[in-house]
Amino acid sequence: MQRIKIEEAEEGMVLAKPVFSEQGTVLCSEGAELNEAMISTLKKRDVVRLKVVGHPVERPDEKSLDELVKDVNLRFSRVEDDLNTLKIKKIILKQIREEYEEQ
Repeated sequence: MQRIKIEEAEEGMVLAKPVFSEQGTVLCSEGAELNEAMISTLKKRDVVRLKVVGHPVERPDEKSLDELVKDVNLRFSRVEDDLNTLKIKKIILKQIREEYEEQ
């Protein structure tokens, strides 16, 4: 799952989560395949972001899961003796992995 800006939405993308109006009304259901009319309607309803299936939008500045894990390991490499700090590292890595599993 990837969170994208409405401007990045393209016909054929599939919603990973439902889209709600400001009032809480469902505008599009999870699993809906976007088309031009839906995208236009969502823009008119001031929808800013969507969660879509997969990872359809490539961003050069976005790091892969492996790169993020490697970065965290490097940042914590100097404190391998501190159990409290290692607990924090474990929490951070868990959060990163959960976010990528959602994607």
